[in-house]
Amino acid sequence: MKEAEGEKQPKEEGKEYVPHADTLWLFERYCGISDQQEIFTRAKRIRQKALQAFPYPCIREYYFMDTRVARHPFYKELLAREDRTQRKAVVSIS
Repeated sequence: MKEAEGEKQPKEEGKEYVPHADTLWLFERYCGISDQQEIFTRAKRIRQKALQAFPYPCIREYYFMDTRVARHPFYKELLAREDRTQRKAVVSIS
């Protein structure tokens, strides 16, 4: 079956995930993890477990590690508010 134009092929099993700079920043700020290899190891472990239950292409492609929220226009304002008020916030922007 031919791949539809514009669709991505699943990542090869052996192919490494390379975290986006926003993802690295997020892990360092909120988890205290700055080692890129450790982030990759954790992402790979989560991916393997998730694929056993839900073999979706988005999991195979590491989309769960994409930090699009950091590129949302409201995100910088949220961080500024957090710094001003010393309150932590959990936000889900879909």
